[in-house]
Amino acid sequence: MLPLFFAERPDDVRPREALDAARAFLRGEMTIEAVREKAFASHAAAREAGDPGALAAARVCGQAAAVAHMAGHARQVPRYTAKAFPGDRSRRDEELAWQRMNVPDRFDRYVYDGD
Repeated sequence: MLPLFFAERPDDVRPREALDAARAFLRGEMTIEAVREKAFASHAAAREAGDPGALAAARVCGQAAAVAHMAGHARQVPRYTAKAFPGDRSRRDEELAWQRMNVPDRFDRYVYDGD
C-alpha cells in the first residue's frame, strides 16, 4: 500500500513510520501511546492526500498501527484497501491476498470475515 501513497507524497514518511511503530511495539520497543501518535499522524497524512488511492493507503497504515491499542481497527484494513483500488479489482484482490497471507491464521476470520 505504501507505493500508492508515495506516488503522490514521496517525502511524507508518516504512513511508513506508523507501520514501523507497530513493529516496534510488537518487539516491546515502543509504548502504546507512541504507537497511537504514529497512527494519528498517518491519518493526518491521509487527510492531506489529494489522490483517493494515496488517502486510502495512508488510512490502511494508520489502521494497521492502531491495532496495537484496539484490535477492532484491523477490520478497517480491507475496507481502505478496497478504496485504494476502486477501478482495479485485480490489483485490489492481489493486495488483499498478500495481506491475508501475512495475517496470523487466528486473526484471518476476525479481520476479513467478522462483523
